[in-house]
Amino acid sequence: MKSKIGLIAIITTIFFLLITTSKSKFLISRLIYSHNFSLLTHSVFKEIKKKYLTEFKKTNNKFNQLIILNAYVESVIRPFKNKRDDLVWNVLDDGASWKMLDGSIWCDGSADIFIRLSNSIDVNSAIIFLFNKDNVSDHVVAFSDLNNKTNNFKSLEKINEAFLFDAHFYFLPIDKKREKIDINFMVNNQKEFMTYKAIDNLNNKKILFSSNEKTLTEKITYKVGYYLVQFIPKQLFKKIYKFAININPKLDSDYKEFISARVDHLLYDYDSALENYKKIKKSSKYYKGAEYWADDIIKNKNKNDDLNEIYENYKKLYN
Repeated sequence: MKSKIGLIAIITTIFFLLITTSKSKFLISRLIYSHNFSLLTHSVFKEIKKKYLTEFKKTNNKFNQLIILNAYVESVIRPFKNKRDDLVWNVLDDGASWKMLDGSIWCDGSADIFIRLSNSIDVNSAIIFLFNKDNVSDHVVAFSDLNNKTNNFKSLEKINEAFLFDAHFYFLPIDKKREKIDINFMVNNQKEFMTYKAIDNLNNKKILFSSNEKTLTEKITYKVGYYLVQFIPKQLFKKIYKFAININPKLDSDYKEFISARVDHLLYDYDSALENYKKIKKSSKYYKGAEYWADDIIKNKNKNDDLNEIYENYKKLYN
């Protein structure tokens, strides 16, 4: 018994020694939100799967699952400059987990988050730069390949057989009959999709930025992260996520308070998110952002509660 107590005391002492230096605190924070472990992504997917359990029970239903994932990204990521100029702050150029926490992310960030989430259902997805007629890349989207026709996007030869998902302009690859449509169909039937802001770009050059294909080492660390999230309770993980935010010496106190509230928001804990957003003082530079997201939760927390509702709400946007 005494030896066990002594061992616990030693481990506790080592842990507190590790987190006493700024460098150690920063490294621990980065490790918890690292891309390789993808802990927050796993936690988010776990909650999405729980909410839409019927759809995720169907193993042959990956297209509908991608629809749900895209709708989720659109619901929690908004580049505030598109909404209200006074909400703009410096957008974080970082991994998918930090982008989710920030929330004020442009099209490339939305695509990054989407392809990371699509890893959870073993769908090959990639971030694709689209170019306009002046040969300038002015939009970024995600392409998903349900049947691996593109060989993990190593070749762009068959890229138009993939499906386009856009959480930024919010586009789902379906026609008016809810049938799935690939990029070839969109290119050949452009008039049907003229309300989609990036439709003209599909005729032009496309460049692969990155895909969600993993090396063997990345697959192992990703699986470790997955099993940790499955076995550790959600509420404990929320404390771990907030701990990692609060010990990070490179984040200012206002930002820590804001992205801690975002943890609750991302994991569907709307009551806690509202409470924490409302705690943010008017003197904080993130007050407007917190106010925006609190209002959005109140208006939309019961929106898109099932797949059919996602389709119906999407239909309203393009009719």
